[in-house]
Amino acid sequence: MWRSVVLLVWAAALLASPVMAQPVPVLVPGQRVRVTAPGAGLDGARARLVALSRDTLVITNVGATWRQGPVYGDTSRVGVPLREVRRLDVSAGVERHARLGMAIGAVAGGAVGALVGLAAPEGHGALCNLIVPCMTRGENVAMGVLAYASLGAVLGWAVGELIVTEAWDRVPLEMLVTAGPAPRRAVGLGLRLSLP
Repeated sequence: MWRSVVLLVWAAALLASPVMAQPVPVLVPGQRVRVTAPGAGLDGARARLVALSRDTLVITNVGATWRQGPVYGDTSRVGVPLREVRRLDVSAGVERHARLGMAIGAVAGGAVGALVGLAAPEGHGALCNLIVPCMTRGENVAMGVLAYASLGAVLGWAVGELIVTEAWDRVPLEMLVTAGPAPRRAVGLGLRLSLP
């Protein structure tokens, strides 16, 4: 009975706790964006944000996914009506995968080295100590794993350094409607105090 009460109180406290909201990405001119606006011919096009007004998203350097023709150079600007935008993402940065490549290369190289070490003959014969030191099968495996894992780690690091991915944060479309300059209509109230 006591456990049921504790579990019930714990569940109620968990359900009543406020859910943490995801931070909303900030739109800044010059930022990399990915725009999907089928009506404007953009299908996940990567570009740089130039400006955002109350009804238009202005981008430049649109990638090759713009269906109305490629746009090249810094001077090309495309105005996309906000009513056409179905999805907008902002770049959260690029990441290289050198450490992951190094780990995969070391594991794969170690496995190959173990097989090479198993296939190598044991050191009993005329060539023993003349060309290579005499080693047992276990020593052959250990040397193979060490050598091939090292080589695999270096090759994996090089390949992983070449692989670059970009992370994206989604911008809520409601934010696009409220972003931009405030309307010029304003009401002011003045107060003047005079003290003797």
